[in-house]
Amino acid sequence: MAKRGYPSTLSKIEEILGYPVDSRFGSEDGERFYSNLSRVPEDTYDKAIRELKEHNKKPSSESSGSVLNFDATIANGKDTIIIKQTRQKGYYIAAVDINYGFGLQLPLQLSKSEAYRTLSVSKLKINETHTISSKFFNLPREIRDKIYAFAIPSGEWRIANVETFNETNFVTGIGDPNGFYFPLSKALTLLTVNKQMRQEALPIAYRKTAFRLDDMDEFIKVAIAIGTLGRENIESLEFAWESRADAKIASEEASDSGDYSPKLPTLHSLRCVQLLQQCKRLKSLYLYFERDIISDMSPELFKADPTIYELCSSIRGVNTVVIRGLNFESLEEYEVVQWLKDNMQSPVK
Repeated sequence: MAKRGYPSTLSKIEEILGYPVDSRFGSEDGERFYSNLSRVPEDTYDKAIRELKEHNKKPSSESSGSVLNFDATIANGKDTIIIKQTRQKGYYIAAVDINYGFGLQLPLQLSKSEAYRTLSVSKLKINETHTISSKFFNLPREIRDKIYAFAIPSGEWRIANVETFNETNFVTGIGDPNGFYFPLSKALTLLTVNKQMRQEALPIAYRKTAFRLDDMDEFIKVAIAIGTLGRENIESLEFAWESRADAKIASEEASDSGDYSPKLPTLHSLRCVQLLQQCKRLKSLYLYFERDIISDMSPELFKADPTIYELCSSIRGVNTVVIRGLNFESLEEYEVVQWLKDNMQSPVK
């Protein structure tokens, strides 16, 4: 089916691109996802549309069929990010496999420009041993930490433009698994003085920043982009328990069947919980659910959902857990809401 605003046939798109779109694109070694976490489609026409969107962003002089070599492995402790150039022509020729030591795996299909952003930050070095000759750094570390805590105000962090974030901060953060270079806030000039001060002050900056995100897809991308350092220090978080990637699939299925009913997200929900488990200092968690899911799904079925079960059994010791509807309405009358809150607020065993 032709997409509105795009050529009606694959051959017309390929004529504009100047090369054939390989039907294997993105599927040489199994399921993969774009930087917005949507699934790389099986349909060649849909893949061609994605290529065309990227083509329309580029200067006409840039050759999408050129051969570039950027195979690399980025390592950070037990975490590895493997970047390989695929055999296809086009823009989306980078297979990027995120493999974290705590079990998370995320296979991505990135464009050339996204892959180069990932590689560019991976080449930057974090000098953790060199100390600056300054009277300030002669102070005991605990005194310096107190000064940082006074100097860094509490703040909020949101994604201003999700498409820009996907193509810049997210893919750059993949190449920075420690999270040292994540652009937390331009207002925190303390973090730009020198590398040693940034290294020491960043954990405190994360602890004093509340992350307000739209959905679990945004959380996953941010949790990857802020790296180990960010995940280990984030204390306040909120997002909706829904997924744009899941919604896209549900919309396509509904257009074929004519039937739509709200469902718990499944595509990246386990990855979401795996990353939440790494937020060891989490003190405040606000989650938003579609009311119809809470009201219409039987408590037994809701509790039996594999990801919901993993969420309530592995996320413990959170001081404040608030669960509301997508319109911020209270859901306190539902037993499963209290069940979730009780489990996540219970002490760590």
